[in-house]
Amino acid sequence: MKVWYKTSSHQMDDPEMEYLQSIDCASCAVWEWVKGMCKQRDECHIPDIGKVELKMVCRRLGIDADRMKKIVEEMEGLGWVDTSPDDCFMRVLKWDTWQTNFRSSESDAARKKNSYWKAKVEGEGLKLNVPASLQEAGFLKEWKVWIDYRRSHSAQIADESIFFQKQLNWLSRMGPRKAREVLEITMRNSWQGLEAAGKMVSEK
Repeated sequence: MKVWYKTSSHQMDDPEMEYLQSIDCASCAVWEWVKGMCKQRDECHIPDIGKVELKMVCRRLGIDADRMKKIVEEMEGLGWVDTSPDDCFMRVLKWDTWQTNFRSSESDAARKKNSYWKAKVEGEGLKLNVPASLQEAGFLKEWKVWIDYRRSHSAQIADESIFFQKQLNWLSRMGPRKAREVLEITMRNSWQGLEAAGKMVSEK
């Protein structure tokens, strides 16, 4: 697990948090919930939440849905979160700058490794948006191999950016380990598509 964001002790001395507290004193509770949800998933996205589930979250925090909405709007105004994506409840912004300085050397090394392979993939000249769930060094390394493999295949690709982006979006539902396995099985069998390997992995 990554060590996430400003700790509570630092947070109370933060002018922005002090401002949020003046708007609504439940801001700290909501922010701690946001951090906890992100830490649990090990990424900066909180998945979409249904109305009933949101009511339960608010109940646990001791607030109602209108108050939650107001706090989240203020957080968005400060640039802490983004609620515009359609595929999630919210996204925490400034992933790297919010991270605390108290990272372990192991997690810091993993972060640098992931960044390195993300840069290698982007260096392919493709305009691809790697989903947060796939920004893991092991997958990105295999993904670069997959791009080279697929380009060498006899079946031509009309538009690489669209083709590979759709594959990334499809693989993102599996997580990095299973997605990497799909690529490995596909290349091992000299296939050109991912669907057959995806079915094999999902049936395990």
